[in-house]
Amino acid sequence: MQMKNLCVIFVVLLPFYGCSSQYAITYDSNPVGAQVVCQGVNKGYSPLTLHYSPDKEDWDRGVFYTIPCGAVWISGAKSTYDNKWDLQKFPDGVKQTVQRPNVDGYEKDAKFALEVMKYKEFQREARRKKEAREWRELNNAIKSMGERNRTYRTDCIDTLLGYSCTTN
Repeated sequence: MQMKNLCVIFVVLLPFYGCSSQYAITYDSNPVGAQVVCQGVNKGYSPLTLHYSPDKEDWDRGVFYTIPCGAVWISGAKSTYDNKWDLQKFPDGVKQTVQRPNVDGYEKDAKFALEVMKYKEFQREARRKKEAREWRELNNAIKSMGERNRTYRTDCIDTLLGYSCTTN
């Protein structure tokens, strides 16, 4: 039964640990909310973190190349992200912010940026609540493991009406 509880603890803790071999690149834009598009595939709205796996040769060279990605604002304005990353200068990941070009439609993009920020805050709050619930469940599982393994003492005394027992 204890092995099952350890498996439950492992599964609950698993989402809190990332993969250390992954290289995080955060694609951001000003204003936020541009679609991050990599080789024609929409990956989501900026700021957005994508994880890559540089190989040993990349680390030895100190340079890592990703597929080309760009920012596309709701107005249609476009900008391009770098796709060459200096692994020696940024060994733990990197963040790049591209500026929106000075073309028509800024007001539309700024308004959409506010909506994206609200939505991302909603997602963060939902994630915080989920993690808090998972920690509570883990804590309860650990407590219940301790309760099952606890030694109880029962004292009984003989009274005129029969036996009276208390358990501590």
